[in-house]
Amino acid sequence: MSGAEQPAKVILNPAEVAASSRNLQAPASAAWASATAHSRASSGHDQRRGIEGRRRTDPWPYDGGVSEAIAALDFESWLVAEERAERRHEYVGGRTYLMAGGTERHDLAAGLLYEHVAVGARSAGCRPFAGNRIVRTPGGSAYYPDVMVACGKAPHRLYETEPVIVIEVLSPSTSDMDRREKALAYAAIDSLRLLVLVDPVVRRAEVARIVSGRLVSWDAFGPGDTVPTPYGDIDVDALHDQIDVTATT
Repeated sequence: MSGAEQPAKVILNPAEVAASSRNLQAPASAAWASATAHSRASSGHDQRRGIEGRRRTDPWPYDGGVSEAIAALDFESWLVAEERAERRHEYVGGRTYLMAGGTERHDLAAGLLYEHVAVGARSAGCRPFAGNRIVRTPGGSAYYPDVMVACGKAPHRLYETEPVIVIEVLSPSTSDMDRREKALAYAAIDSLRLLVLVDPVVRRAEVARIVSGRLVSWDAFGPGDTVPTPYGDIDVDALHDQIDVTATT
């Protein structure tokens, strides 16, 4: 843009501001629209007031001279909306984040990892899940692990609170978060014993061992290594050989 040009300004209403923010994804269904509207109303947000914002390419479409309410939900309201939503969301700090779809290699890896532990988990009287089951952490966050094993009775028909193993397949856009914020959130779960992070491209897995809600160690596994789990060992080379043979991209 030349020095003579000035950024165009537009008038955004609160719903547009929430939709255009990178840190709070737009609701994916009527259920989300209703839930966030209720949240704004309960916070006393003035629906009539316009907000003068910048271009939508800016990090925050927000003029520092005007305050705005950010839609936030309690867990129960999020859960009701999530059950009706067309796409899945994570719930962190009262805010919802739309989940991106996985690559071919990501989804193949997740499916193979589920197959590796499912039989052993069932034999032990536990329940294996593949990507569509919520885990609620002690800190109040809610995630969809790629693979999870839980033992004992479920606390709710829609989520678990006491998994014993969680496996996440890394993605370039989320790998740092998986190693930091999400790892700490999972580690706070008292029942969790193992968190496994698997790279679907590089022959590498990272394993966190957890004792009584505390992350005590990290170990890396590479070519020629086998990751031991209570429900079946994961051969790093065999896993990637299967991905390589099957993947087309």
